Amino acid sequence: MWRVAMGSKRSVPSCDVECVHTDVVHRLAPLLDGLDGVGETMSIFADDTRFKILVALSRSELCVCDVGALLQASSSSVSYHLRNLFRVGAVKYRREGKLVYYRLTDDAIATLIGAVLRYTGRPQ
Repeated sequence: MWRVAMGSKRSVPSCDVECVHTDVVHRLAPLLDGLDGVGETMSIFADDTRFKILVALSRSELCVCDVGALLQASSSSVSYHLRNLFRVGAVKYRREGKLVYYRLTDDAIATLIGAVLRYTGRPQ
């Protein structure tokens, strides 16, 4: 029987004996090659403010002022989070006169956001 304990504080059981399934390990090892650094990219989802920005940008391109109004946050706070999202390649921007607009760089990010919202049972 499979057990799911989302949010549980109990310890997670481990094997009582050492028994490596080498066929499975050899089959899966190539999938893990080249994944260094992906965790840093995924860390953008670990911050509630950045995640809210990503959710908003998955629905519409927004200027920095709009993001600040949505989050009820200062422009310096919004700029900090947008800079982090830009650094990992999650968002791109364009300048229009004195305004700067942001959007997601790829539809795959919006798909991932939708999956996270479904997984956590949040409204989409």
